[in-house]
Amino acid sequence: MNKAIELTSARVLLAAENPYEAMSLVAEMTGSPVERQFLGALVTCKKEWWTFSPGEGDALPHLIIHKNDHEYAIWQQVPCAGYVLDFLVMASCGDDRFVPLDVEIDGHDFHDRTKEQASHDRRRDRTLLKLGTRTIRFTGSDIFRDARACADEVYELLDTLLSDEGVAVQ
Repeated sequence: MNKAIELTSARVLLAAENPYEAMSLVAEMTGSPVERQFLGALVTCKKEWWTFSPGEGDALPHLIIHKNDHEYAIWQQVPCAGYVLDFLVMASCGDDRFVPLDVEIDGHDFHDRTKEQASHDRRRDRTLLKLGTRTIRFTGSDIFRDARACADEVYELLDTLLSDEGVAVQ
């Protein structure tokens, strides 16, 4: 059965039968093959259980991973400060606070190939840092070699940032 997706608003996924299928549909809509592989690793490496939010109004569809009394929300292709983040992963501190992390998958064709591209990426990272969002970068080769290790590194960094915020992490 063909699951057509309309790109209008955030009303994607109502045709999906489960969260994995839903995220697959979102990934097909927005991501490259390497981003789809990374998303699969993010979804499967940390979960105790998950929920999927198709988005309300202008909210983007996202997945929420629940682990040890913490929630990790994952969005793809998020507009922010004039840039588009490959992944925005936010860890909840358990109250109204959260720790955001921009995860970039850098392909050779678009990143660090020229001095201008490298400068653009560094400027972008500094802009996001001023807004309170750190950036972690992986190459496409990193993801193809071991997407699970990259996803584990993302969650380890988020857990460290949660600890820095005074949140107990198990």
